[in-house]
Amino acid sequence: MRKIYTYPDILFAALLSAVILAIVFWHTYARARLNPGETAEPRAAGAYYRTPGRNGQWFGPEVNSLTLCSGAHTPYNNRGFFDITETIERAEVSPSRIPRALHWYRAQKWYFATDRTPWGTNYAYITLRDDLGWSEINAGSGTTGFPWSGAERHWRDGRIIRAQASVTGWRRYLYRQERWICPMYYKVGGWEDESIEVHCSTLKQWFPPDWDVLKQKNGDFGQPMERKPGVLSRWGKKTKRWYDCIKIE
Repeated sequence: MRKIYTYPDILFAALLSAVILAIVFWHTYARARLNPGETAEPRAAGAYYRTPGRNGQWFGPEVNSLTLCSGAHTPYNNRGFFDITETIERAEVSPSRIPRALHWYRAQKWYFATDRTPWGTNYAYITLRDDLGWSEINAGSGTTGFPWSGAERHWRDGRIIRAQASVTGWRRYLYRQERWICPMYYKVGGWEDESIEVHCSTLKQWFPPDWDVLKQKNGDFGQPMERKPGVLSRWGKKTKRWYDCIKIE
């Protein structure tokens, strides 16, 4: 005889399916420490990327010079467990396929002193992809928000950490009720002359003369203007070139 399913039977089956999907999702993503759309090479390195990591050990997701000071505890290298010798990060911003969002792509290369890492190599390559909604894009004048584009490199030279950068920070900008992302600050230097230095013994920082590191606020650029029909742009006062804004539609 054909079984007749009642409403409670159907509801129970739906709830059971939801629980199974939740378990699969947790097993795939929560244990991996990577968010959906992010990848790690080797794959096992992803379990140690960002807090909580594994066994209280993690590196990333941000890159800064202090992370490379041997044995130094930072939010991006818990208890200084990982002996990181070099980091390279490249980032791009572009219109997202998702309406009213911005796509932010980052490729990070982490290099370690030896291959005695939990995953067995002296490197880890992390790829990050985010689609940022309007409210997720920083609106302030500081440099702690995101997104940004360009390239930044940090490497260890004895007890000194050196760095090079060519980075543009982007912030949201409302123009005639239109939503735009415009460059707000930049930091450029170290590629042709001396690099920035951070002394691990004293934690003091030194900027060589070729570095263009201003107050990193709107004063780095001229006011947004329609340099071309339908396109907002800002003039970089130090770099002496135009930067086009990105419209969020």
